[in-house]
Parts: sequence; structure tokens; C-alpha cells
Amino acid sequence: MVDGAARLLDAVRGLNESLDPSRVLARVCEEAARLLDADSASVFLGTGADGVRTRATYGQPAERIGEAVNPGEGLVGEVMERDEPMLAERALAVPLRWEGRLRGALAVGYQLDRGATRDELALLEAFGDLAAAACRNANAHAALALAARTDTLTGCLNHAAMHDALHREFERCRRKGHALSLVILDLDEFKQVNERHGHLAGDEVLRQVGESVRHSVRAYDLVARYGGDEFAVIAIDADEATATEVALRVVEAIGRALGALGPRGQATAATAGVAEREPDDSPTALIARADRALLHGKHQGGRGNAVRASSLPAATRDAGSGGG
Repeated sequence: MVDGAARLLDAVRGLNESLDPSRVLARVCEEAARLLDADSASVFLGTGADGVRTRATYGQPAERIGEAVNPGEGLVGEVMERDEPMLAERALAVPLRWEGRLRGALAVGYQLDRGATRDELALLEAFGDLAAAACRNANAHAALALAARTDTLTGCLNHAAMHDALHREFERCRRKGHALSLVILDLDEFKQVNERHGHLAGDEVLRQVGESVRHSVRAYDLVARYGGDEFAVIAIDADEATATEVALRVVEAIGRALGALGPRGQATAATAGVAEREPDDSPTALIARADRALLHGKHQGGRGNAVRASSLPAATRDAGSGGG
């Protein structure tokens, strides 16, 4: 082998080219295979008790990603169970640890029996320690990025992140022609919660509402706290009818969550406005139409319901958006 320390240093340089967790994992596999002259390499993440899953691989079919390995199963399962590096006939594997916890394993394999050595296992172990540090840094960076986009009270996207997401979805719709709709929800009589029970009670209401909205939309929809007691759902690949079904489900979930809060949940219902993206729309225009539908519902007796922008009278539909 070429000098192991020099090869290790070269491999580590490749790990520091990105802070995206997925890219770091892929690079760990690539560099591990190159370092050990292996035919394949894979990263497995999880806990020893619950098993691990393949999260990135090099030299293996992409279908392997997501495969589960139970504790004690094969070389990787044994590494996780024992928390120590191990050799097999055509493979080596080492544990990955960071922040004082066993997080997974890194394994390399060979198509032919080439008699991997203890020195090579030691080299992979050293690389694994550095790879774990790179994974830790990438995860920390991702957590900070997520925190910057998240409303701390409700766990939903914040206002700025919602606008960023909406612009991205508009671009995707222009390229692929998919449908897109927006739901804006507002809590009815929320002001009374703060006045009667204080702002801490109001915060608890908003926390419960945020959780109920996030759990009642489809897995690929995006939920944001639009501001105050208003929430928004970006309904991906959804026309107005589909988004209205989502909105009604959300309104019902909010009603149940608020009812469970008892006296603190005086805002016992929410109202939603729903609008579908039109060909010449801008994000601002879509928001305005959804907002007009919401206001129409609140002012015209549609509270506790979901109002479609297309159902509004023409004069209301074409008017400028207001506040309230």
C-alpha cells in the first residue's frame, strides 16, 4: 500500500467539501472505497438496539439504500452489537460514533477474497473517526439551517421560509406543469384567549394548532406559521378541490385540538381560504386570492369552514386584498 497516513489525509480532504449531510455520507463511502482499494463501501446509521439502515453506498445498487440490518446480523450487525471494528473474509467494518454515542457503521467490501489485514482495519477505523466528525458537523449545520427556517413556538416553517418555499414551488410548476394551491387558516376569536387567559395560554393554543396542522396535512405538503394566529399550507400537486379537502381536514383537526384545551381553547374553530395557482400568477397574487377567500369566510358567515377563492363573487374575487 501507498503510505497510509498520506492516503488518509487525502481522503479526509474530500470529506470537507460540503456541509450537506447527504453529500457528506456519499463522499464518506467514495473516499473509504478509494482509501482501502475496495469495490464497495456503505454507511449504515441507527442505534445498536433498533438496528441500522443503509443511508449511503458506493459500488452498490441504489436500491440498497434504506435496507435494514438487525442487531447481530452479518458483519455490520456484529459491529453495532459489539461497538468495535471487525474483519470478515471479504469485508471490513468499523463503528461510527459522535457526541459520545454509537450512531452507525462504515463498511467496505471486496468482490474477491484478498485477505484484508489488521493494518487496513486500523486505517479504516482512523478514517471512520474522521468521517464521524464530518457527519457531526454536517448534521449540526443542517440543524442550524432548519432552526433559521422554523418558527420556534409552533415547529412550522416561519414566514420567510414559507415565501422561499412558495417561490421554489412556483418554479417547479412552471417547469413541469403541476398544480399548486395555497391554504391560509386563521383562528376565530383568538384575541379572546390572550385577553381572558393570558399570553402563555395563547402560546399553548398556537403550539397545539401548529402540531395539529402538521399532522393532518399530506406528507409532502408544507406548513408555515404565516403570522400571529394565521397558518398556511402549501398544497403540492393539488388543485383547488384537493386543497379544499386538505383544508377541511385541517380545520377539523384544529377544532379537536382546541376543544381538548378546555377554557383555554376559546378559539374553538378556524377558517380557511383556498386558492389554486393560475398560469400567470405570482406568489403574491396567489396569497392575495387565498387571503380574500379567508376574509370572505370570516365576514360572510363561513367561519369554521374552508372557502374556495373560485366560489367568491366576481367583485370580491377581483378586489385587492385587505387585512384583518
